[in-house]
Amino acid sequence: MSEDFDREERAFADAFREALAAEAFRPLDADEITAAAPRRRTVGPWAKGLAAAAAVVVVALAAGVVLPRLAAGGTAASGTVAAAPEPAAGMAPMDAADRSTAAASAEDAGVAGAAQGWIDLASAPLSPRSYAAGAWLAGRFYLTGGQLDAPCPPNASCVAPSRLLRDGASYDPATGEWRAIADAPVSASGAPVAVGSTLYYQVWRDGVAGVYAYDTAADAWATLPKPSGDGGLVAAGDRLVSIGGSDEQSTAVDEVYDPSARSWTALPDDPLGPSFNRGAVWVDGRLLLLAHDLVPNPGAEGPSLVRLASFDFATSTWQRLPDSGVIGGGAVSVAGRVVLPDTGSADGGEVGNWGRSYPMGGIYDPASGDWSALPALTDAGEGVRQAWSNTSVAGGRLLASGHLLDPVARTWELLSPPPLGNLEGQTVVAGPDGVLVFGGWDGSRQTDRLALLPLG
Repeated sequence: MSEDFDREERAFADAFREALAAEAFRPLDADEITAAAPRRRTVGPWAKGLAAAAAVVVVALAAGVVLPRLAAGGTAASGTVAAAPEPAAGMAPMDAADRSTAAASAEDAGVAGAAQGWIDLASAPLSPRSYAAGAWLAGRFYLTGGQLDAPCPPNASCVAPSRLLRDGASYDPATGEWRAIADAPVSASGAPVAVGSTLYYQVWRDGVAGVYAYDTAADAWATLPKPSGDGGLVAAGDRLVSIGGSDEQSTAVDEVYDPSARSWTALPDDPLGPSFNRGAVWVDGRLLLLAHDLVPNPGAEGPSLVRLASFDFATSTWQRLPDSGVIGGGAVSVAGRVVLPDTGSADGGEVGNWGRSYPMGGIYDPASGDWSALPALTDAGEGVRQAWSNTSVAGGRLLASGHLLDPVARTWELLSPPPLGNLEGQTVVAGPDGVLVFGGWDGSRQTDRLALLPLG
C-alpha cells in the first residue's frame, strides 16, 4: 500500500514539474515563424499629448510651481489603516539625485538602454509605495492603495503587510491631468473589474472576501454585500458576476449582483458538473465558463482538459460547448477572442505519460468555436512585468509575459522594460493607447517611479 502511494506521489510530482515547463506547442513552419516575429512598435499620435503633458510638468517645476499631492489626512474607517501617512524613513519621494543614482544602477544592470520610448512622469502625485491597485476606465488610469512594508522575499514566510494605504489618484494621459480620488474604505489591492462607470475591488481579509465599489463619476466608495460563494468577480456586460473557483471543498456558487436590491442571486447550475480551476469571461454577449473536470487524481490517467459552457442571461440557460484541447487556465477576453496566454505544454511526465504534449494555452474564437495555437514566443526578453496579474488588456491586445499579444493577427510584440527596470511590486496598468508603471520596491526602499509607454 505504501509503495503504491509512493508511486502515485512520484507520478504527481513528475506531472506537476512537466506542467511548469515552458515548451512550444510544436515546431513552426517558415510562414508561422515570419508571422510570429516581434513587430517594431511605432508611437501613435497619443504621444504628442503625453510629451506636452511632460513639458508642462517641466515648466511648472522650473517656475517653482508646486504640483498637488494627496493630503496626508483622511477619513479612515479603521484607526489601524492610514489613509495617506507621511513617508517613513527611507521612503521619501525620489528627487533628481535619487533618480540619477537609480538610473545609473539600472544602466549598470543593462536596463537603461532598454527603456526606449518611455515617458518619465517625474512628479508622482502619490507617496512611494508598492502593490497599489491599478485600473483603466473611460480614458483615465486609476491608482489606489498599496503598502509601505518591504515586499516578502521569494520563497520566504512573512507576516501580512500592516502599513497599508487607502488614498488614490486618477490620471488623464491625453491632458496630463492628475486628480485625487476619495480614500477607499480599506486598502484596495489587485486588479478591479469595471462595469459601467464603477470599479469593483475584491479584498480578502481573514479569509473573507469583501467587495468594494468605486463610482468614478461620483468619486464615491460603497461597500457591497459579499457573495455567498466568495467567488472571483467578473464583468459580464452591464452585470457584476461572482464565479466560484472550485467544487473541491464545497459546491461552487455562481451569482449575479442586483444593485437595486443590493443582493446576489445564484445562477442555475452549469452543465459541466463537479469542476476545479473554474473561471469565466464575457465574450460575444455571453458568459463563458471554463473549468477542469474534478476527478480523484486529475492528470493521473490523462490530461485534464479545459471544458466550456456558455450562459445566456436573456433566457437564463446554459449551453454545453465542445471541450478544448488545452490544459491551462487564466482565460482573458480580448478582441472578441478568449485567450489562455500560457505558452508552455505538458505530457504527464515519465510516469503516466499521456503519449504527447498538450498545450497549456491557446486562442478560442467563440464565433466559430475554433481553437488555434498561441504563436511562438520567439523573443524571450523581460519586457514589462506585472505584480498582481500576468495579464492586462490593452485595447485589442493582451499584455502577457512582458509582451503584447494580438490574438487576431497571432503576433507577439516585446515591450521595452520601464525606466529603472522592473521593480518588485510595481503597478502596471494597460490602456488601449499606453502602459502606465507606478511605484515598486527598488531593493532598499519604496519608490514613486512613474512612467508611461505610448502604444502605436
